[in-house]
Amino acid sequence: MTTWVIIPWRAGCVHRQLALDHVTRWWAASYPDWPVIVGEWPAEAGPWRKGCAVRAAGVHPGRGDVVVVADADVIPVGIASAVDAIGSIGPGRTPARWAMPFRLVHRLTLAATDLVTSGRLPLPGGPIPTTMVGLVEETYVGSAGGGAVVLRGDVFSGIPIDPRFAGYGQEDLSWSLALHRLVGAPAMWSAPLWHLWHPPQERMRRGSTVSRGVGSEESRRLWQRYRGANTPALMRALVAEAEAGFAVLMGDARAGSC
Repeated sequence: MTTWVIIPWRAGCVHRQLALDHVTRWWAASYPDWPVIVGEWPAEAGPWRKGCAVRAAGVHPGRGDVVVVADADVIPVGIASAVDAIGSIGPGRTPARWAMPFRLVHRLTLAATDLVTSGRLPLPGGPIPTTMVGLVEETYVGSAGGGAVVLRGDVFSGIPIDPRFAGYGQEDLSWSLALHRLVGAPAMWSAPLWHLWHPPQERMRRGSTVSRGVGSEESRRLWQRYRGANTPALMRALVAEAEAGFAVLMGDARAGSC
């Protein structure tokens, strides 16, 4: 069994680059036996598409492999338990098909991120100690499907992130809906997910108002279709559309290159 780590990526921001450099060092130091593959969807390819970046990594896991899809700006300190849940087979233990290793997302401030990336601030794996007060910009309950997701190899191959989501937002939520509908609920843990600071992506504007959670009207409409796919047959049809989208956007849907 191989545990693959895929990091979807686009270059062009110095703060995101610093985060990626730290994150890749963390993966290598923490889990040296796990191959880490950075899948890039470059600016010349058009708008950011997380689904295309993940597919561009070119990972084709076996059914018994484990795939971690983790953003380039997060440290998922509880990832080992989620990976073990996918790969564990034994008396009284039923392996999970996908897992969410965290409950709360802690967004670090720029100052805290500088401390982390320079090695001066270790990140705790449990409750936030008092020494972290003032270093966390925002804390909220994370969404299964975003940040860091752990999947069995066949689940990763069969239920992709829809590449039609362009720019910011809704691709993770829609992927979660597809996984819930076609696989079931994930195994879940309560370890924190640490988010390193970077300037936010552009969001949808309506007049002078900037949406907090929606990137574009097109993505919002596609997300609504996922929310309305309330049977496995309807969701499988949307997944088939996603695969067709890869063929259009990347040439060969299974080539793993952009």
